[in-house]
Amino acid sequence: MYAKCGRLAEAHCVFLSFNNSSLIATNSMITAFAQHGLAEDALKLFHKIVDKGQKPNHVTFLGILTACAHAGLVRQGYDYFESMKTVYDIEPNTDHYTCMVDLLGRAGFLAEALEMINSMPQKDCPAAWMALLSSSSLHSSLAFAKIAAQKLLEMDPHNAAAYTVLSNMFFSAGMKDDEETLKVAQLSNMASKRPAYSLIIQDKTTEDQKQNEHL
Repeated sequence: MYAKCGRLAEAHCVFLSFNNSSLIATNSMITAFAQHGLAEDALKLFHKIVDKGQKPNHVTFLGILTACAHAGLVRQGYDYFESMKTVYDIEPNTDHYTCMVDLLGRAGFLAEALEMINSMPQKDCPAAWMALLSSSSLHSSLAFAKIAAQKLLEMDPHNAAAYTVLSNMFFSAGMKDDEETLKVAQLSNMASKRPAYSLIIQDKTTEDQKQNEHL
C-alpha cells in the first residue's frame, strides 16, 4: 500500500520491522523497488534472501526482471531469466517472457525482442506484442511496429492502441498518405476503445440481516 502510494521509505520501514519476513513480503518489497526504478536495491534484496536459503518463486522473478527492464540491465536480465530454469527449476510463463521483451525492447534490441516472442510457448500473447509495439515507437522503428501491430490486430481487430501508435508513427515520419490510409482502415474496422464500466455488488447478507431485524 505504501509503495503504491509512492511512500517507498515507509514501505521499507514496515518491511524491516519483520523479524523473519515471508516470501510474500519480500516479493512486495522487490516489486516496490523495481517499480520505483531502484534496480540495485531490488537485486540486493534478491541475493540477500537467496543467501539466507529462501527460495524465490515466479513472483520474485517478475520483480527482478521488471527492475532490470527499467534500469536497462540487459545482460543481468538474461542471466536471471536463464537461472529460473537452470538454477531454481522454475518454468518461465508468459509474464516473464513479456518482461524480457520489454527489457530488450527498451534497450533498443528489437530484433532480439521479436526473437524472444517467437521463442515463447504461447505466441499469441497480446501483452508481449504490445511491449514490442511500445518499444518500436520509442525507438522510431516503423518496421517492427508494423509487425507488432499486425499481430495485435490479428488477435483483436478492434485494438485501438495498435492503430493509434501506428498512426502517430506514420505522422511523425511524414508519411501522411499512409496515415490517412490507416485512419480509413481504423474506421472501417470500427476500432475504438471499449467503454469502461462500474459495478456495484450489494451485500445480500447484510440486507437480509436488516430485513430480519425489521421483522
